[in-house]
Amino acid sequence: MEYQSKNSNVQVSGGAIQAFLNSLNNKELGIRYLKQHGIENLEANKFYSQQAYLLAQKDLVAAIGVPTALEGVGEKIPEQLPPSNVKDVFELFETWINHYRANNQGDNESYIRVTEKGENYLYLETNNPYPCAFDRGLIRAFARKFHPTAKVTKVGDKCRAKGDAACTYHIFW
Repeated sequence: MEYQSKNSNVQVSGGAIQAFLNSLNNKELGIRYLKQHGIENLEANKFYSQQAYLLAQKDLVAAIGVPTALEGVGEKIPEQLPPSNVKDVFELFETWINHYRANNQGDNESYIRVTEKGENYLYLETNNPYPCAFDRGLIRAFARKFHPTAKVTKVGDKCRAKGDAACTYHIFW
């Protein structure tokens, strides 16, 4: 389910939040919503309440009125936190959960897994509390690091935005 941390102890890295802020067109608005939820004086190496961060994202979407704005923000995150030490798109997505857990401490329930792959495609199932649009932007940008023409579509009837546990994405190039 979107915007709902798996448990109250999960914390997100200040570096991830800073990358999010740096990707916004209106950074001041992002800072205001973070502050309203108790996140101030960000430091890259400190950790902050994931639930507060998610609520700030939710408020931001409500303020700008377009959930897909988070998709654009998600697309910019890899510029701030580029993938490292991976040889191809398959390895990137097969190990993405490790990157997620490094930046979201205490969340051992979420998962990101490749469910099928072929020569020029893969299916990725994501179960985490972030908005679907944000994930879609991240997925597309990470895929384009290896395949500049990569496209991402959500498939199936299940969707975290509707209260389901996971979303499935078709990534192809």
